[in-house]
Amino acid sequence: MKILHVANFALNRHGALFYAMDRKISNGLIRNGHQVYDFSYRDMARFSGWFNSTKTGRRKMAAAFLETVRQFQPQLLFLGHSELLTADDLLAARSLCPEVKVAMYWVDPLDRIAHLRERMGILDVLFATTGIVPLARALGDRKTTTLSFFPNITDTSIETGQAFSVEHFLHDLVFIGRVAPERQVLAQMLATLSKTLDVGIYGNSKTTQVFGAKYIDLLSSSRMGINYSRYNDIAYYTSDRMAQLTGNGVLTFTPPVPGMTDLFTSDEVVYFDDWADLSEKVHVFHRNIEACRCHARRGWEKAHRAFNENRVTRFMMETIFDTGYSEPYEWQNQVLR
Repeated sequence: MKILHVANFALNRHGALFYAMDRKISNGLIRNGHQVYDFSYRDMARFSGWFNSTKTGRRKMAAAFLETVRQFQPQLLFLGHSELLTADDLLAARSLCPEVKVAMYWVDPLDRIAHLRERMGILDVLFATTGIVPLARALGDRKTTTLSFFPNITDTSIETGQAFSVEHFLHDLVFIGRVAPERQVLAQMLATLSKTLDVGIYGNSKTTQVFGAKYIDLLSSSRMGINYSRYNDIAYYTSDRMAQLTGNGVLTFTPPVPGMTDLFTSDEVVYFDDWADLSEKVHVFHRNIEACRCHARRGWEKAHRAFNENRVTRFMMETIFDTGYSEPYEWQNQVLR
């Protein structure tokens, strides 16, 4: 199929975010045999506006988007985070291409979705990295829009590390993320662990932020890692850090997010109940290198087998076009039509 993929491809970051979800989705769709045209809406708005302003360039970007629809005639309009496009812009795209399906994916928590409510009834399917119950509750009247969960994607060409096979680790334990108020206790615990372990803490300041190939190299050479999102009580939701850690072979410690055991078993990642439990389990696996390697390898195998870009985007296409599923998916009960 011909697919127009509208997302934030961050051309202005010059490859720093090559592991972002939009790249993985385009990769998966292409590898499943589809023709994909990427439209980087924020970059187009910046290029079209005064002083690289997305605000002043929005109208020209919208016109360019509609001209792309007219010229390309997609069978699927697939939207990532696309807040600069209005509901009227999407309706205009439908009028230019009446048979087109319109779908969208959302990878953030459920605290910034006002514009999604405006799109209910315009979208055929909305995918999100949260379970359908909290998603439906947050959206209210979804009209004719199907809601579906999708897991964070591990891309075989991006998550190339195998940390479980490394002989000499850069860090015993790594955490990447801002130390927001929700993570203050975590920061204190990491400081305590640093007294006995080599703990790498990245992302809390400009000097500790790491992007691009250096980010993948960091994960690929770290023995253990912590996945801890700002919200850990929303069904199925976790940041894409989970896919990046497990996908690069890092033994991943994560809180027991509701529904997460449907995706990863306790033999594939390490679930912790509280900070004391986390500290104890980190020390257990630090003392037993072989157990650490085996556990991390099982998580890596699951990530690449179950959540790879080909399989997840195939599920998305089967959900959008309601063709029935070509195979059983672990999360297919998280679809609400």
